Formats: sequence, C-alpha cells, structure tokens
Amino acid sequence: MFGGIFQWISSHHNLLTVLTNAAMLAVWVVYAQLLLRTYKQQRKPRMVISSSTGKKGGSRILACNLSARAVFVETVMLRLSLEGDKKTERFIDESVVGQEELDGLFGSVQPGKAVELGPILGLIANAWQEKKESLPVEDYREVEIVVIGFYAENRIPFAAGRRFNFAEIHQDRCTLNAKSVYTHHWVTPRERKEVCCWLERYYSLKASGSGDE
Repeated sequence: MFGGIFQWISSHHNLLTVLTNAAMLAVWVVYAQLLLRTYKQQRKPRMVISSSTGKKGGSRILACNLSARAVFVETVMLRLSLEGDKKTERFIDESVVGQEELDGLFGSVQPGKAVELGPILGLIANAWQEKKESLPVEDYREVEIVVIGFYAENRIPFAAGRRFNFAEIHQDRCTLNAKSVYTHHWVTPRERKEVCCWLERYYSLKASGSGDE
C-alpha cells in the first residue's frame, strides 16, 4: 500500500512541487494582504462622535479617538439646520475656549481617550455669539458636529462628523438623537482637500477676528 503511494508521489514529483509552491504563494499573498490592511487601518484616523444626556444643559457632545495613534484637534465646525430649510455653519471661537465647559477642547487626544466638547447649547452659543438672538432655539432642527484635526505625522488634515436631530428643545436645555448611525470621516485625498478649504477659511476668519461666514 505504502509502496504504491511512494511510487505515485515519485512519479508526480514535479506536479506536487508546483502545487506546493502555489499553495505557499497563496498563503503569503493572503498574509501580505492582512499586513497591508492592518497598516492602512493604523494610518487612518478613526473617531466616534456621540452625545450623552447631562443633568445641566441637556445633551453633551463627546469625541473619542479610536485611532491607533494620537489625534490633534484643530477646531470644531457646527452645521446648523433651522426651520424653513435654512442652513448655517460656524467654527468654535477659540478665543473663549478655556471658560467653563469648553476647557480642553483643542489639543492632542490620545488613542482610546475621549474629549468632552461640552453641551450642545454651549457650543452653539460659542459659535454664534454675536448672532445668537437671530437663532431662536425653537427653530433648531438638525446639527452636524465636525471635528477637524491632524492624525499622527500626516500633514494633511482630516475631519470626522456626525448628524443629530433636536428631540427636546428648551431655552436652557436641548436633547439630541443621532440621525446617522456612523461617524462620517473625510479621509480620502479628495475629501481632505475639502477639509483644507475649511481650515483655510477658519484661519482667515481667525486672523480677521470675524465670525461671519
């Protein structure tokens, strides 16, 4: 029995060698793809933006860094949708950061760590300080919180954003419901160009001292 097996192996030696080499090559290709996927995942920023209901001021916004490396938060942009399909967007005013709930908003966020951006009403009041009276809370319908920053040594900025609907609205308290299941990321070369335009506009407004969009 074994003699027949050995004879068959001996007679098909070349074919078995080719099949063995092909199998080894397939294993290495799969292994290389897994390594490449892991490498790409480590080089891509990943953040989760969520809201939690606090006792004071209603929903508070959290941004968690799920990336493999640190993320530097440069600024936060709010996109507010109002009654009558009106839309407006503003950046958080860095000049008042460090007061009350907005302390620690900008800067480095280590992997697995979260930064509390503050209550949604406080963020809106910060971004639209001089025009708050023109944005009555009863007109709030939807808000998108967009965190803009830099990942590791990459010089090109990225962004992460998530949309929320206003559920309960009062003058001193608002609660949010997530409209999108996932946090959207602007990470492709084309999307990063758009983020660069946002940052250029932010730097320009910051230099001029104007909040007008």
